[in-house]
Amino acid sequence: MALAVIATAFSGLQAVANLAQARAQLYGPIPQEQDNVLKKPDRVLKVSAPNINGLKTLEEPLEETCSFLTQAWNVKGIEIHGKLGTGKTTIMQNLNNHELVAKIYDIVIWLNVSSDGPDTINEGGNFSIEKLQKDVMNRLNLDLAIPVDQYRNQIKKTLQNTKYLLLLDNVKAALSLDEIGFPENWEEKRSKVVFTTRFKGVWRSMTDRSVEVNLLKMNEARTVFSNILKSSGSSIEMNYINQAVKHCGLLVGAIKIVADYLKFESDERTLKDKLEALITWPRDGDNMITDISRTIGFCCKDLTIEQRGCFYYGALYPEEGKIYKDHLLDCWMAENNFVETKAHWRNLLKHLNDRNLFEEDECKKYVRMHKLFRLLALYNLQTDGRHICLVPSPEVSSNQQDKDSWEGKHWISLADNNNLKPFLDSPGCSKLSTLFLQGNSKFTKFPDSFFNKIGSLCVLDLMGTSIESLPDSLEMSKELAVLYLNECAKLLNLPSVLEKLALLRVLDISGSGFKEVPQQIKKLKNLKRLVVSSSAISGTKNMSEVLSELIELQEILIDTKSKKETFDWKIINGVTKSVKTLTSLRLRFVNDEVVDIWEVENGVRKFFGYQILIDAELDILFQRYVEYYSGGEPSSTVVKLLSMSDAIVIAKGDDLESLQKFFFSNFSAILVEDCKKIKYIFGPVAILSNLKKLYLNEMEELESVTSGKFSLANFRELETLKLSRCLQLINLITADAVVDKEEMLSGIGHEYVVFPKLKKLVLVDMPKLESIWKDHLLEFPALTEVEISNCPAMKHFPISHRNSNDLKIITTERTWWTALQWEDNAAKNHFNSIYCSSLTGR
Repeated sequence: MALAVIATAFSGLQAVANLAQARAQLYGPIPQEQDNVLKKPDRVLKVSAPNINGLKTLEEPLEETCSFLTQAWNVKGIEIHGKLGTGKTTIMQNLNNHELVAKIYDIVIWLNVSSDGPDTINEGGNFSIEKLQKDVMNRLNLDLAIPVDQYRNQIKKTLQNTKYLLLLDNVKAALSLDEIGFPENWEEKRSKVVFTTRFKGVWRSMTDRSVEVNLLKMNEARTVFSNILKSSGSSIEMNYINQAVKHCGLLVGAIKIVADYLKFESDERTLKDKLEALITWPRDGDNMITDISRTIGFCCKDLTIEQRGCFYYGALYPEEGKIYKDHLLDCWMAENNFVETKAHWRNLLKHLNDRNLFEEDECKKYVRMHKLFRLLALYNLQTDGRHICLVPSPEVSSNQQDKDSWEGKHWISLADNNNLKPFLDSPGCSKLSTLFLQGNSKFTKFPDSFFNKIGSLCVLDLMGTSIESLPDSLEMSKELAVLYLNECAKLLNLPSVLEKLALLRVLDISGSGFKEVPQQIKKLKNLKRLVVSSSAISGTKNMSEVLSELIELQEILIDTKSKKETFDWKIINGVTKSVKTLTSLRLRFVNDEVVDIWEVENGVRKFFGYQILIDAELDILFQRYVEYYSGGEPSSTVVKLLSMSDAIVIAKGDDLESLQKFFFSNFSAILVEDCKKIKYIFGPVAILSNLKKLYLNEMEELESVTSGKFSLANFRELETLKLSRCLQLINLITADAVVDKEEMLSGIGHEYVVFPKLKKLVLVDMPKLESIWKDHLLEFPALTEVEISNCPAMKHFPISHRNSNDLKIITTERTWWTALQWEDNAAKNHFNSIYCSSLTGR
């Protein structure tokens, strides 16, 4: 079941406060946020693992490792070693997903232990203990809000009686597992450690067995390369493939990257040209980093200057880390002075994704950069004059803040670097446009004069730091466009100078220490995107006043820190009433699930990722809108939420047999679609006092719209009625429907007026439909448009010619129209004058 409230900036419908109040009295108040209960972690978190079937060079190390895990009870640690790009991580990914592992161990924990960079290829150094502890805490679903110095004990306590398998990727130096918090229960629980490394013997105390990964054999390399090309229908002569894989050094990582790039070429001549270009691509030197970088650099040679700059920018983020797509787009736009629309940058990101330069996650919220591509980007940035950067590896301690290392840099990334030293008072960084400091939990403050000479700064990311205040010198960074302060829990206030940042477009203060939305943001007249905690919104007494001042605000993401079921949806109403320029509203829940409430793109309003033709076809403009699909009977929480909504879509309800629990009385529009078991829509007790639009589509078992003694007075406000693909429907209204004769038997010809305000009637693809109401001819005094198509069982036109002066057009098939049986010639002549044969017989 999926559920969302769609809150738009339109306010064309009357609120139903009295109904909501009555419902609240009947069902109680909507549940408020509750403390998050951290669930038990999954035994295995599956990862995306390349298929290695048939590649003995990779299969054999995997099988050898599995045998050590199952047969060698005295083994606590297994080393997997080999050159960069040989497939060590691929083997580890397949081990993580192996069904044998899931059966043996209570939990499998994967940790990336270090990163690769051109400056650290021969240097030892793993990530800090604190970073590794944080990753373990996340994997075990433990509370990160506790003091850092308690992480070790919390991890140890959780795993003490657990048989765990620890998978450590890219180990560069010996680790103290005890210091992280791992209990060394090798004998009593038979927990084990498997780690990959380029340096054989790097961790001798934990190496009971060693497994080597070699270069692919020639036939294997050809198989990998050709299979990737075949997957897209490409083909090429074998001699080209032989030369290509040799140029890739028989390294599986480089081969896959190059083949993935070439597979987009369906034209054989173009493919040959590119292979020839690869074979002659520069590849000198004996340095492995240089060698690989130049090989995979071939995949980037066709990028434009703009695309190449955006690709390089991705290397500023930590290796193999998740890059939130919205953040990446924000930064790209800021670096390019917002000269293009967001759609342009989305398309650019898609272009890079399609070429595998970035990898998108299943939810399409994040991207990652393959570590070999990151290596390439960092290598090329060393000689790229357009983007001079400083990106030291986080595990390497160096004088990163000295004057010489910062001077002249355009981009500086010290993300996830726990070796930071105190910053210079006023570094000379007149060209600096991006400064990444996110993830540095020990970073607490800037020197007062820090920003005095950083006037060109566009992006400042302080996410997850322990910053307590921002210096007044920040006002000197007048170009600042993107400011991330999310998860800065110790930041309680913003400086008054914030209002002087006239070009600030993006501000993220979610998860920070603010109890209410800071008043200073009222002055940010160019702010386009705001990310804020729901608690801050709730705590702001004059929220409407604050948001209404943001005359350019287009996007809001509300970070709820709650579950969907317990979120106070009323917050949305206050937000949308305050911001008239809003084009996108989203919610982020406790499990990092982001729900698109609504979005306007190219003039079309899209709802919750479920693209119904709202606005464009159905012409719905509502304040509160609900989608309910892929679910069974609605829960009590859902029912309460429905009471505060103006419109509903019920779709794909394969298990839904009845709509009795959907109280429809407050809805102005109802769309029911693809619910296979429902036989009728409205029961005898249904109240539809506000219903203006009704749409029914793809209802395989629907026998009637109404059931039993349904009061036809419910249809007195209905303006649009559309039914299509209801294959079992015979009559819209059942014979025992209840009629108020005084009110409804009021037509000119003494016929019933069931739909006094109906303007549009559409009946399409219903082979058994005979009539609207059996044996009754109806008058439609407000009707202006009728469409009837592919309803062969309907032998009589269901509308009386009396009181139909507003009817302007009747659209149907000519064959059906000419075969109709009429009550009299007057009716036939009247309707023939407005009949439109725009549909041919079928």
